[in-house]
Amino acid sequence: MSLDMFGSMIVTPSSSPIGLCVILPKPCCNCNSDTAVIGSSADPHHARLNCNCCGGHRGWLGAATFKFLSNVIDNFGRPSQPIEIRQNQSTRERGYPSSNSNSTER
Repeated sequence: MSLDMFGSMIVTPSSSPIGLCVILPKPCCNCNSDTAVIGSSADPHHARLNCNCCGGHRGWLGAATFKFLSNVIDNFGRPSQPIEIRQNQSTRERGYPSSNSNSTER
């Protein structure tokens, strides 16, 4: 079968952070890894965080973080090293849980 039947295709790189490896503020409660992979999700969440080591659910990626990472990829390209996601100060002061408790931002 010839690939010529598809003609020339221009592939535009995706600005989606899906598939990126990130470093989370707390280690996984199953395997103690601090890295996770951003995966696809269903509404109302923008993305799922799965442990890079054991595959366990680490939390959800909020809209603001998802949009920020998409903008970083648009402007600078897809990073080759994991991005560190931190819990913001106001979230810590309110006592909200982080990474292992199903949310990295509120």
